[in-house]
Amino acid sequence: FVVVAALTVAAFWPSLDGDFVSWDDDKNFLLNPHFRGLGWDNIRWMWTTFHLGTWIPLSWMTLGLSYELHGMNPVGYHAANMALHALNAGLLYLLGLRLLVLPGDSTRAHLARTSPALLHLAAAFGALVFSLHPLRVESVTWITERRDVQAGFFYLATVLAFLRFARETHHPRRWYALALTLHVLALLSKGTAVTVPGVLALLWVYPLQRLGGHAGWGRDVWWRAVRVIAPFLLLAVAVTIVVFVALQPEEQLPLLGKLAVSTYSWCFYLGRTLWPTDLAPLYAMPEVVNPWATRYLVCYAIVLAVTAACWRLRTRLPGGVMALVMFSAIAFPLLGVHQGGPQIASDRNTHNASFALVFLAGGAMLLLLARARVLALIGGGMLLTVLAGPTWQQTQIWHDSERLWTRVLEVEPESPYAHNNYGNLMFQQGRVNDALSHYALAVRYRPHYAQALANYGVALAASGRTDEAIDAY
Repeated sequence: FVVVAALTVAAFWPSLDGDFVSWDDDKNFLLNPHFRGLGWDNIRWMWTTFHLGTWIPLSWMTLGLSYELHGMNPVGYHAANMALHALNAGLLYLLGLRLLVLPGDSTRAHLARTSPALLHLAAAFGALVFSLHPLRVESVTWITERRDVQAGFFYLATVLAFLRFARETHHPRRWYALALTLHVLALLSKGTAVTVPGVLALLWVYPLQRLGGHAGWGRDVWWRAVRVIAPFLLLAVAVTIVVFVALQPEEQLPLLGKLAVSTYSWCFYLGRTLWPTDLAPLYAMPEVVNPWATRYLVCYAIVLAVTAACWRLRTRLPGGVMALVMFSAIAFPLLGVHQGGPQIASDRNTHNASFALVFLAGGAMLLLLARARVLALIGGGMLLTVLAGPTWQQTQIWHDSERLWTRVLEVEPESPYAHNNYGNLMFQQGRVNDALSHYALAVRYRPHYAQALANYGVALAASGRTDEAIDAY
């Protein structure tokens, strides 16, 4: 546990030098006095606000604690995010010890009995694949995403407590009550924790095998499953209603457009997990989503192919199939079901979903250790090194606003949002001509982008070009 956490901290150490960035950090912290402290007025605001379309009272409270401890010095906020991420890696290691040896897998069961140290190595490897992966950088290094790593902590703790309840013969209710309590804390940290009941239900089926398999599908078995999962589900439904009330109204895509974006996002997240290149803080939603465009057709085909493969392999590789099903279930609310913001996908949306894929990596490592121990250790070490290098570099992209928007423009040179935000930076620095050129590009790439037109008008007026400013307004 300590080694996994320490290596995670080492990979994210450059984030401590980062600043607040001009993407929601300014609105959440620099221009928002309400979160600063834990007085009664602050706490009342935290529990009642739908600021920027979110309801995250417990995350606001920990951010208020960070203010009490560090004021407006960003290093304290970054340190808290990094510490939570390191704890999450440790919890995944503990989960790996419980879930890597699956029912019916005699090879891994024998290895775990005869060489328990190898099970610990495999669990640590899986946890580090998660924590050192470059896709984690956005959730950890962006101060606004405290809610991601904090909800992730309570999410994992909920699953651990639930597994203990399922296997406990003495005082199981105590562990069940703890799991429910942790679930509430996860929901109060971020609404994405509404997927917990689905994950627990899947675990109840496999590997716990309390429904289906040897247990069968009888009425008593079903009723037991319903009684166990229902309280988690009711809590999740209640918070889902609050989350939808909190969401700021956005222009929504038609049904086919949502289907296209959802399949694209799923493929994007799985693909970038396997091959994390060209990562950026923002991947802009196209102005027009044509559900019959080539890239969406390819994604439909990939989703259908993976679904068919999972169905065929459900009995031969149940653990791998269940990991993919869990990945999809956890990611589902973030696949464009409700469009919020200018992005078609975001690195941070892989945070909780990647919990499931950890067990594919750890399970594969355990099998390799059984067959070619030296090769497995060398290969695993090389993979972790390959992941940690880009993560170290990626944390520095989030160092400040200029680096952040420069990176977006490197990956997507025609991003109107990046040009608009980069123009804002130039204008704040007094570089009005540079700002004008970026605002002009933002308007060129998205002619009806109201915020960019307004900013363009301000910059034109500041340059004395009044008639053009009036046109922009």
